Amino acid sequence: MHRLRILGIFAALALLIAACGGPTPPAGTHALTVTIVGDGQVTFDSSGENAEGTNNVAAGDVTLVASANPGSTFVGWTGEKCSGGELSCTFTLDGDTEITATFAPEADGTHTLTVATAGDGTGTVEFDTAGGEDAVGTTEIDDGAEVTLVATATTGEFVGWTGGACDGQTTNACSFTMDADATITANFNAPGGGSFDLTVAIDAAGTSAGGVTFGPGGEDAVGTNTFDEGTLITLVASATSGSFAGWAGDVCVGSGASCTFTITANTDVTANFTDAAPGEGEIAVNASADDGIEWVTPANTGEDEHGIGYTHNSLEYAGLPYTNRYEAVTMAGFAFRDLGIPAGSIVTEAYIQFTSIIRTGNAAHIPSDNSTEIKLLIAAEANPNPAEIPHQTNTAPLSSRPTVAATQTWVVPDWVNKGEKTDLQKTPDLSALLNDLIAAGGWDETSDVMFIIENDDADATVGWRQVATFDEGIAAAPVLHFTYTTP
Repeated sequence: MHRLRILGIFAALALLIAACGGPTPPAGTHALTVTIVGDGQVTFDSSGENAEGTNNVAAGDVTLVASANPGSTFVGWTGEKCSGGELSCTFTLDGDTEITATFAPEADGTHTLTVATAGDGTGTVEFDTAGGEDAVGTTEIDDGAEVTLVATATTGEFVGWTGGACDGQTTNACSFTMDADATITANFNAPGGGSFDLTVAIDAAGTSAGGVTFGPGGEDAVGTNTFDEGTLITLVASATSGSFAGWAGDVCVGSGASCTFTITANTDVTANFTDAAPGEGEIAVNASADDGIEWVTPANTGEDEHGIGYTHNSLEYAGLPYTNRYEAVTMAGFAFRDLGIPAGSIVTEAYIQFTSIIRTGNAAHIPSDNSTEIKLLIAAEANPNPAEIPHQTNTAPLSSRPTVAATQTWVVPDWVNKGEKTDLQKTPDLSALLNDLIAAGGWDETSDVMFIIENDDADATVGWRQVATFDEGIAAAPVLHFTYTTP
């Protein structure tokens, strides 16, 4: 009787403590909270029971198993005990622990590559090497596969590629990563080649004046000149009074003061000049959250493995397009705020001046072949008010941001020393990207631009570069330089 009464008192005390302090895991157990993001499940390996939510689990070794539902794929673990992309995670539970399993919609396994030939000449296109497998027609290619197309003229000559990742390239071999459906055409001239007239005119308003040359400081281009079909031509407009106000005609519309194209027909182009004084500016990246990198391949950070899509800011440097220390292909973002360019303006020149932060090939973790030149692709986010780059998260990654139509390739030679800030660390002209962004609408003098840089070569691990970001110091931060004509 007394024993029952004492047990009843202890039970009442336990209820009172629970009411005051919340539930307490039983002795020898810890609270394990499993959160699921996306469409999938997490179970305990020992029992197969659902692990989602908060569970009181005995201290000791625990194994969690992730499984994606149909149409979804497992991205990876985050939390105190689990990380990386393996489906199974085993750890020692020695305290209350929170773990998240993230799933994402499953990507298409293959993409369609359509290869064609065009022009008055004839030729072949093969995979990997001349004499390889015929590439003309439609082929299903695995997502992420590296593809090389090789064009060989049989009559006439090969004059360049159009379409897809090869657009504008004039070398016989073109290599790229298959990440979307693509149509690519190899163009061949007839024997002896055709020829076409290029007529360049000047339209100068008021007292303005200017000229057009073939390339910077080249010969005068005004008038009519004849070129072989497929010739790559660069026109550069320069104002002698007033400012350049854009191109009109068959080519160059939307470009800056410099315009490059391949002639395939009789072509007319006009350079317009205005009395308006040119505007100019330079803006540095001015916040940690306005520059950073994203893992494009899973990266081993030494402590935990981050999956594809993880972005990071507050860094001293960004790898372009590879961070060897983490064995990861990366893409980098750089936002420049409050440009002060009025709506309707035409940007005549724009470039980013970077500072090198390390010499290629001078450290133990850098391969010796990184003096090889690399090719990068520069895009601009299609948003005049781009969001900050998040830190250590897979939400809103750079790769998910829509970009304007115009892009620019940057073939980067070897960099010799840390701290270099020369023409070698200067991008090509980015005015076409800025003009696309301004023309898209929503632009005003307080608008911003986010440039995104990624690999555009067959192998991102060869020839990579590193540039300083905001956290290396404001003197080394990337700076956007630009000139423009007001409307």
